[in-house]
Amino acid sequence: MTVANLFSSLTRLGLSLLALSLSAACSRNDSSQINPADLKIRRAMIGEWTKQTNNLSGVLTLRSDGTFKSGWTNPASNPIRSWEYEGYWTVTEGVCVTTETKSESIATTNKLPPGTERWKIVNVDAESLVWEFNGETISLTRKR
Repeated sequence: MTVANLFSSLTRLGLSLLALSLSAACSRNDSSQINPADLKIRRAMIGEWTKQTNNLSGVLTLRSDGTFKSGWTNPASNPIRSWEYEGYWTVTEGVCVTTETKSESIATTNKLPPGTERWKIVNVDAESLVWEFNGETISLTRKR
């Protein structure tokens, strides 16, 4: 997987999390409407997740209130490029849906507009979060 593809996937994750957040905002106080399996996945996803490679490092924070924030840096670029995203997230039928409401980039014009993304959750446990997006598998590690 190239750095551009990984960044694109992670950026789309941020957007998807934003869509999920909007959905969650509408039903934040009523978990009785959430499928029990989705609720279990959602609870397991809450927290801080990291990804670190030679060309990309970052943190994705999924909050219990249905909001998210992520920050990504390409330390191999000159100048160093970075991106920050904020929005909403939720889980529906085993898919994480994100909606990005805020996007900022530094030292690059490569910035995604606000939108919605959907990631098929492959696995989430105490240590890892794995999803599929556009034929790619993305893995993050829980930040300790």
